[in-house]
Amino acid sequence: MTATLYANGKSTGKTVTLNQANHYSDEFTDIPETDSSGKTITYTVVETSISTGYSSDNKGVAPVVNGTATLKNIYTAKTTTTITVKKNWQGVPNGTTTPSVVATLYANGKSTGKTVTLNGSNGYRAEFDNLPQTDADGHAIVYTVVESAVDGYTPTVNGQISPKKLSKIYDF
Repeated sequence: MTATLYANGKSTGKTVTLNQANHYSDEFTDIPETDSSGKTITYTVVETSISTGYSSDNKGVAPVVNGTATLKNIYTAKTTTTITVKKNWQGVPNGTTTPSVVATLYANGKSTGKTVTLNGSNGYRAEFDNLPQTDADGHAIVYTVVESAVDGYTPTVNGQISPKKLSKIYDF
């Protein structure tokens, strides 16, 4: 997160980056207490960037009181998601039993090794749950699901998970 120092409502151009390495604390130094006319300067600190998944308290503006400004962020992102996979069959002749299908979950284009089996006993519907929404660097994970080949059938996919959505149904 980045914060900028303001004097009497105007940016001073001085910024600090607050992160885990500096324990989310930094300071502005060598700032005057009075303006050129001798009037006391009122300082505020404004968050100019906020980490993804957080919102800012007091619209990201904190007054400086006794030399300290406290910016408060509130965690707002849901950390896990669920993906529902559903198999629909089309053009299956009467009396034909549809086979089981294995669906594999991919995260950012790489197999997670997680699979579900879709069959008549589960209504050809299953879920991958408790999936992280972000990777270790805080970037949104894009999930996809790939079904195994089934002899005599051609798969089509209706659906692609969006990092903005909390859950998605994959409809094969």
